[in-house]
Amino acid sequence: MKKFILLFAMLMTVGAASAIEDKASNFGTPASSAAYGNIYTWTATYNNLVQCFSFSSGELVNYDHLHFVISNMSGGGVRIYVKCSDNTDKSTSYYTANGTDKNVALTDLLPSGKSLADVTQISFGGVDMGKVVSGDNSSPARTKNYVKINLSEMYLSKEGSEEVLYATPGTPAGNATYTENTLAWSSSSNNLMDLFSSLAISEVNNYTSLKFSVSNLTGGALRIGYYVGDTFTEIGTGYYSDGDKTTDLIGQTTVDLSTITKLVIGGRSIDATVEYNSNTYFKGVGTCVIDPSSVVLSNDALNRTFTANQLSTVCLPFALTAEEAAGAGKFYTLGSLDGSSIKFTEVDGATSAYTPYVFKPSSATPFASLSKTCVYPKGSCTTSAGGATFTGVLKAGSVEEGAYGYSGGSFKKAGTSVTIKAFRAYITAPSSSAHELSISLGDDVTGISKIQTETSNDAPIYNLNGQRVGADYKGIVIKDGKKVIQK
Repeated sequence: MKKFILLFAMLMTVGAASAIEDKASNFGTPASSAAYGNIYTWTATYNNLVQCFSFSSGELVNYDHLHFVISNMSGGGVRIYVKCSDNTDKSTSYYTANGTDKNVALTDLLPSGKSLADVTQISFGGVDMGKVVSGDNSSPARTKNYVKINLSEMYLSKEGSEEVLYATPGTPAGNATYTENTLAWSSSSNNLMDLFSSLAISEVNNYTSLKFSVSNLTGGALRIGYYVGDTFTEIGTGYYSDGDKTTDLIGQTTVDLSTITKLVIGGRSIDATVEYNSNTYFKGVGTCVIDPSSVVLSNDALNRTFTANQLSTVCLPFALTAEEAAGAGKFYTLGSLDGSSIKFTEVDGATSAYTPYVFKPSSATPFASLSKTCVYPKGSCTTSAGGATFTGVLKAGSVEEGAYGYSGGSFKKAGTSVTIKAFRAYITAPSSSAHELSISLGDDVTGISKIQTETSNDAPIYNLNGQRVGADYKGIVIKDGKKVIQK
């Protein structure tokens, strides 16, 4: 996993406009009950040692104590392993309270009959055994154990001397891991960590979503939130599984994005316990791996792709000037409902934020070159005419059965469990006209289409003005969504 380097949002110049690039995260320092880095995990008592010190010529005689600090220990104990030049060895295990600063006499770690001059290696490892409560040394079943040991705080010292030797950790063996990109927490509070420490006030409203990847999530859930001043608010209900995640900032926050001063990530403990022989052995510690390079702020409305010249719907979180709208394509707003025909009127000029439109894009990425800040939505994102309602959506979700949405360049009637992506729109109409609904787009007769296909014999017929006509009408008509000539 590559180390993260702070990437400042760059502006790409295209003509007179510039695009807002995705902004990558630079993680800050977690609050007190969390840790990011120096997390050691193991799944069994054996094959998990990480070498901390090595000696070739008896150098350990220069020291008499080993110092280290344990925190966030869950599901077992830790051990200090000493190996001598003749391969005799000894492990000493510790079941200690978190945060304990251990100051261990080296002579207590030696195999029987050995001296400090015989030691060639000191290693750190894990013991797969719950802290004994009942006196029974049997181990309760568990899948993984965790501990935070900051090896920058592990050192050898000698009484009366100011010189110390710090540990130089190697690579853990077998079933253990030691990674910089692991986030761990021991409670559901006081563990928030900044995601974007360089965010300025008003900068968040350049973006619509926060995206990141999580793996090895154990013992709790991730939570995402934001600050306005000193007030923290959580977004959504948390993440309880591994994978790629997206938090829709506009669809889930309850404040104007321009007032957000900080985005943060933290943990929520499940406080799980393991029962063995009627005893409770430990409380779960939450931990997961977050790749900092995967954490970005993105503007999904600007980045959305289309099929050029194919109809779609949009409900943008920003307004377009007349020049920007003309460069992007053609926009149509809901005009009227006349019986069974809905007419959309082409927009001549600027568009408004959070207003639904039928849209014919002039290119696959009509908004990519724009630099836009999101306008926080006030009020509903709907327009109505003659009983028909055109509704824009701010986040992905489901639409009601019987609504009409664009798919593949034409309106289609929704069945059950139909979803819609963010920044799109759908139509609902009175049930009396829904079975024979058609639309027309301005004066563009090629835009006339029937929403719901009937059987060929019973399907209604429309002239090129969108008016329903009978079977005896002569000329070009629209039937089953196709142009045909009636003679």
